Amino acid sequence: MFKKTLIAAAIASMAGGAYAESTGYYMGGGIGIWDVDESGIIEDTAMSARVSGGFKFNEFLAVEGAYVYLGEVEDSASIDVGGQIFTAKAKVDGSAWELSLRPSYPFTDSFEGYARLGWGFYDMEVEVSAPGLSITESSSDDGFVWAVGGAWAMNDRFNLFGEYSQPDTEADVYIMTFGVTYNF
Repeated sequence: MFKKTLIAAAIASMAGGAYAESTGYYMGGGIGIWDVDESGIIEDTAMSARVSGGFKFNEFLAVEGAYVYLGEVEDSASIDVGGQIFTAKAKVDGSAWELSLRPSYPFTDSFEGYARLGWGFYDMEVEVSAPGLSITESSSDDGFVWAVGGAWAMNDRFNLFGEYSQPDTEADVYIMTFGVTYNF
């Protein structure tokens, strides 16, 4: 009798584990760099951070939402005004909310390639200063965002990922992120 109870408990515990692995929900975070090039205003690279969560419908398609913090970038330029040289400085600090479809393809049991196609909402604070002048302006933008990346499964719960993304904004912005996701 004890033997049958032990076997039934072992089978039940395995079934519970299999169910826990198939919830489809995941969340993750990563750090990276972002590069901005706004012609004539600013060109710089800074650290970025990304927190994301999603639901994987099957091994080929997921939906994902993310918050992206874009660290402060700054640049300076010399301006000739009537023979006098002035140095103007520009700083940009920003963040984004993104919602994407995430098609993927499992190349092996532990590695998948993926793309993200979605829409992003971006908030930027721009500060321009020169001797005797300081202007701060906040702006919002939204647009299409795409990304390509790869994820390596360390085990059933944790994945390492790397991705390159580019939002369609007024400035040329490129983001490279590396991080980890946890599968619920």
